[in-house]
Amino acid sequence: MIFRRTQIVSFAGERSKPNPILLWPNGAPLAQGDSDAEIPDQVSKKVKELRWAYLLSTIGLVFVMAGLINSVVFPLPIWQSVFAFSRGTVQATLVVNLASFLVFYTWLRPAGIRPNSLGFGPGRQVLQGLMGMLVFWVLVQLAVIMSARLKGLAVNFNPQVNPQGGALPYGFWGLFLSQALGNALYEEAVFRGFLIPQFFLKCRRFLPARVAPSVFLGAVLSLAIFDLYHLPNLICRNLPLAFLVYPLIGGSLYTLLYLETGNLVFVIGVHALGNAPTLLWVRDPSAPDWSYSLVGAACVIAIPLICRRQRRWEVAVGARCDCQEQGKL
Repeated sequence: MIFRRTQIVSFAGERSKPNPILLWPNGAPLAQGDSDAEIPDQVSKKVKELRWAYLLSTIGLVFVMAGLINSVVFPLPIWQSVFAFSRGTVQATLVVNLASFLVFYTWLRPAGIRPNSLGFGPGRQVLQGLMGMLVFWVLVQLAVIMSARLKGLAVNFNPQVNPQGGALPYGFWGLFLSQALGNALYEEAVFRGFLIPQFFLKCRRFLPARVAPSVFLGAVLSLAIFDLYHLPNLICRNLPLAFLVYPLIGGSLYTLLYLETGNLVFVIGVHALGNAPTLLWVRDPSAPDWSYSLVGAACVIAIPLICRRQRRWEVAVGARCDCQEQGKL
C-alpha cells in the first residue's frame, strides 16, 4: 500500500498492558481499541480549535468569495488574454482559486492555523500523496482503454495532448494544473482539511464517549457546506438546483477517500483528475465515459480499505486533533 500503516505498542506508562497504536504517514499515532478508545495526548501537531465566531466568519468569507468570483471575477474579459498569452497554461480557475486559498490561509493565520491544521503533512506524506495520484491517474487511463476494448471501440491517442494547427499546445495540461494547484487544492483544504477537524472538535464536546460519531457528524456538516458552496456557480450559470447532486456525490467520494487515507494531497489529486481527467487516449467515435472510469478507479482504492479497516473513519481527523479539552482562540 502507498499509505503506510504500522502497528506499535502503546506509550510507556500510559496503560498497564500493551495497547495497539496506529502510526500514520504523518507520524501521528492513534490508539485502536474498543468503542471508547482515546487518542493519546502525545499525538503531535494537533489541530487548534477555533471559536464558533471565528469558524462561522471563516465559512462566511468562503461563501462571499464564491459569490464574488462567480458573479464578478470569472466574467472579466482579461482571462481570455491571459489564456492566450500563456498559450493555455494559465487559466482563470488556477489564478482565482490559488488567490482564494492565499486569502483563506491569511485569514486563519492570526488564529494560529498552520498548514498541518489544513491537512498538509510533512514532505514524506506529500510524496506519498503524489505517488497515489500517479497510480490513480494510471488506473483511469487503463479503465478507459479496457472499457473501449470491451465495447469493441477503437482507442486513439488524444489529439489535445499535442494539437496541431492553431490550437493552444499547453491548454490540455493547463486544465489539470488549474485543478491540482487551484480549484481542487482550495476546496479540499477548506472542506476536508479544515472544516472536518473543526466540526469534529465541536461535536466532540457533545459526544465525548466515542470518536466515530463526532467524525461522522463533522464529515456530514462539511459535506453539506461543500454542496451549498457550489450554489453561486449554479445561479450565475442559470443551472437548476438539481445540479447540486453532482458536487454532493463528488464531495462524498472525496470525503470517504480522505477519511480512509488521511492524505489530503492524494485527495487533491483525485479531485483534480475528477474535474480534468487528462486522458491520453480517447474512444472513437464518441467521447470517453471517463466519469464512470474515475468512480470505478476510486472504488478500487476505497472499498478494500473500508471492508478491512472500519475504524479508519477516526484516523484522518482524530490523529490530528486533541480530543481532550483545549484552549480556544
